[in-house]
Amino acid sequence: MRSIGLSLLLAGMFLMSLSGLEKILVFVSFQGKVSDMTALRDLTPSGLWSITNFTFVGGLVVLVVGLGCLFHKPFKRSLIEGNQAYQERSKEHGD
Repeated sequence: MRSIGLSLLLAGMFLMSLSGLEKILVFVSFQGKVSDMTALRDLTPSGLWSITNFTFVGGLVVLVVGLGCLFHKPFKRSLIEGNQAYQERSKEHGD
C-alpha cells in the first residue's frame, strides 16, 4: 500500500507540474505580446485553457489519493492507540 501511495503522490506532483509547464508553453506561444494572466486567458481558446486546468485538478486529486494511501494505516493506528490510552486514563481516574 505504501508503494502505491508513493507512486500516486509522485504522479500527482508530476501532473501538477505538467500543468504549470503547459501554461508556460501557452504564454511563450504568444511571444511576449501578453503581459498579464487575464489577457492570456482571454486570448487562449477555452478548450486549450481547460486542458491545463483539468491537468492541475487531476494531479491534485491523484496527489490527495496518494497521501491518503500513504497515511491511512498509520493514522488509523495512532487514533486507535490514542483512544486506548484515553480509556485507560479514564479508568484510572474513575470516570
